[in-house]
Amino acid sequence: MFGAPARSDVSLMGATTEQLAQMREVNTRINAIPYEGLPGPAEPFDFWTDTPVAGDSFVCRDFVLAKSEALIADGWDKLALTVILTWTEMVMPPTNPDDPTSGREYHAVLGADAGGDVWILDSRADDIYQPSSPPFSYLWDRQQESGTVNFVDISKSGPVA
Repeated sequence: MFGAPARSDVSLMGATTEQLAQMREVNTRINAIPYEGLPGPAEPFDFWTDTPVAGDSFVCRDFVLAKSEALIADGWDKLALTVILTWTEMVMPPTNPDDPTSGREYHAVLGADAGGDVWILDSRADDIYQPSSPPFSYLWDRQQESGTVNFVDISKSGPVA
């Protein structure tokens, strides 16, 4: 089974070629689903789904769920997968110059712990990447604690395995 190794083994391991290939395939396949930002007329507020529904939204959080489900189906340990929340690059003029998140949008990506390395599967990126080299000017914000619904602040550290 894939996913996070025992903590004592982390420094000796890294993502395998097979893990990298699986993450890339899942990222590419799920990113082919059209992004739909407008909620449907009967869609519940803040509804998360892993399968597109005609007439409803399918946004970053839904891409995260779909990718997570796909990796789990490929044999990944669900505890190796976490939701990571970030602020995007500037998309509009900032309204508060003292707030570094002003003018940015909130965005969700999937973090995958592969042998102690964190890899990001992002609906906005063609390829997977490590948090230290995102293809966008992200400000990392929060990361789901593995196996819980709780989130921890990663604004200073960035995503962690």
